[in-house]
Amino acid sequence: MTFTQVRLAAALALLPTLSLAQVPSTPTDPTKDTSTLQPPVVVEGAEPKYVAPNTLDRIGRIWAPVMLNGKGPFRLVLDTSGNSSAVIASVADRLGVAPQQTGKVKLVGVTGKAEVQTIKVETMTVGDLSFGDATLPVVADVFGGAEGVLGPKGFGDKRIFVDFGKDMIHIARSSGRAAEKGFTRVPISTDRQQLPMFEIRVGGVKTKAILSTAGQQTIGNSSLREALLKRAHEGTEQGVVGVTLDVAQGQSIAVPPIAIGGLVIRNVQITFADTVIFDQWNLTREPAMLVGMNVIGSLDALVIDYKMKEMHIRPRR
Repeated sequence: MTFTQVRLAAALALLPTLSLAQVPSTPTDPTKDTSTLQPPVVVEGAEPKYVAPNTLDRIGRIWAPVMLNGKGPFRLVLDTSGNSSAVIASVADRLGVAPQQTGKVKLVGVTGKAEVQTIKVETMTVGDLSFGDATLPVVADVFGGAEGVLGPKGFGDKRIFVDFGKDMIHIARSSGRAAEKGFTRVPISTDRQQLPMFEIRVGGVKTKAILSTAGQQTIGNSSLREALLKRAHEGTEQGVVGVTLDVAQGQSIAVPPIAIGGLVIRNVQITFADTVIFDQWNLTREPAMLVGMNVIGSLDALVIDYKMKEMHIRPRR
């Protein structure tokens, strides 16, 4: 099977939670063919890691090396909860592409909204996978060393395999492979923006979950907190910073065990905050949460198969 194998540095800094929502200023060209596959490519970086798990004092991160206009690779954080890739201003400078004043887009982050400038690139590739041209928002440098985010646009027929134990990620076209031994299969649903959603239980409370690989924290809405009120203790104040630099105040609280399929995850902290993104997704009236890297990074391996509409998770041994 043709795949992309990459090993680069993982961002271990504590990063702000974010999600992107973009309103394009110009439509994409549906006649453009971006499906041509090339032979397997191995990208090696000087740093020892590309994917890092959580440690006692650090939150793990998933970075993707992305080529833009044949230059790079640029380190973009994989963002499963955003519908657009984005870059910081220094990337535009390195590409020699001036941000477009007339091509602004509306950016919806976890904590706020803003209009930002964009740049246009002719080619965008990750290893052997080409995503054609793209209009990329230019966002603030809030990524702890990364140069932007890689959103799931174009991942509709893809399979992402993240192995925290081996510091490796594979991005490939889905072949319909079933979950391997040791993995728990979790059905997911996706909207037209490829937002992966699935059901979990938090202390027995049925909860709608969204996978957010770009988010450091796991964030719950008020409906979930109310459902857990009799079980949860008072928490500590916690600020949530989004890509728009708006800050939402919340409380970080230890919650009962989280059941995902047949897997139970314990000792999880959730930051409860009324953030813009839950309004954007119409997820204010039912218990919902953004599952961030403080949970994802505790796994041994993760598969997101967009074509099969399922997620495979393997706990750390």
